[in-house]
Amino acid sequence: MNIYVFIGTSICDIGGGALYYKHKLQYLLDKGYKVYIFSFVKGEVIIDQLKSQQKNIISYLKFPPYFYTDSNKNKIIQHLIEEISYKDNDTIFIESNHFISSLWGEILACRLKCKHVLFIIDEISRIYSDCDLRYLKFKDQRKEVAAISHRTLPEIFKNTNYSDICRKIILSACPTETISNVAECKIDIHLHKENNTINILSLGRLNKKYILPTIKSLANYTIANNSVFFNIIFCGGPSKYESIIKKEFNGQDNIELIFLGNLYPIPLKLLRITDLGIASSGSVTLLDEFGIPCIVIDGNDCLPIGIYKYNCINRLFRGKEEPPVALDYLLNLIIKNKVVNKNFHLPENLNKEVDFSSHFQFIKNSNKEIEYYSEEYSNGFKIKFVRILSVFISLDKQNKLFKIMHKIFDNFSFSKL
Repeated sequence: MNIYVFIGTSICDIGGGALYYKHKLQYLLDKGYKVYIFSFVKGEVIIDQLKSQQKNIISYLKFPPYFYTDSNKNKIIQHLIEEISYKDNDTIFIESNHFISSLWGEILACRLKCKHVLFIIDEISRIYSDCDLRYLKFKDQRKEVAAISHRTLPEIFKNTNYSDICRKIILSACPTETISNVAECKIDIHLHKENNTINILSLGRLNKKYILPTIKSLANYTIANNSVFFNIIFCGGPSKYESIIKKEFNGQDNIELIFLGNLYPIPLKLLRITDLGIASSGSVTLLDEFGIPCIVIDGNDCLPIGIYKYNCINRLFRGKEEPPVALDYLLNLIIKNKVVNKNFHLPENLNKEVDFSSHFQFIKNSNKEIEYYSEEYSNGFKIKFVRILSVFISLDKQNKLFKIMHKIFDNFSFSKL
């Protein structure tokens, strides 16, 4: 039996991560694999194909193994092992998709004596110590680290001697760039309709870092252009951010805010009525595939990169020749100057099968020798300090304290490796 184990973050939303698990789960099942997706974000699983993995949501995986005593860490690992139904002659692969999760994946792989790779699907991945860097360097030198952007590893290793020589192995979360999360389905959207109306779609989770700065700029634009009516449509959750967004527009009478929450699949009707989109990463590609002009927001500095395929080519992080551009300038290019026009059409790759063979080639190309990271993680001052305090405070507070301490003590730079 071939077994594939994910150590991931969330299967409870409709973001790129959940869609990646949905696509790859089906691909692996079709290939005869038994699949386990362990994640830590609690909530309701919306995508039907992932509902079987609801029982594998384990909140303890949110925190790094070094936050726990050896006894509790071993209990968590033993629980994972007991959930995986395997025999000694089975072939097991473990794929982690988040840096903290990969620390658990490395321990689990060591216990099961199997291959463990890290595929970073986060837009921004942060680490907090020299030991983190040494671990990541170890995995990278074994060709066991890939990311969705060529900027991910250099950004992690910036200010070290390893930044320019890390391998920068790139994989796509949807290798054949297929679109299988859009369909002709019913949706009830009540839009304000006038001759001078613009429908703007924000496609992506509301808790992404760029959302609030972008909303502030968009609110200023709608105030300055009060002769135009704007339907601003938000496709994505969670809903707790809706009240924050509403406050930014402060009762303007030339806008209508429409919150659609997590939608799966995305209705074709929604894309048909959209005049322009604002997005980052994979959502940019989706809008472009349907001929919808899209303003791209940088996932790092949260400032606009440009209009995709008009004055920018990157979808996640800006290139060296792509300085930040004011949102109002880009909106005027589309709305007033009409330099890019909507050309809605159905893409040829709509609902085609996704081929993850490149992911298995990545695994095949990695180091064949069995070796796992063995450096003791718990010797650092910050780690010892938060572990002592963990007796008195919750793990969530312990995690926040650890990140605050990182900002205080490590802002200058990491060691040179």
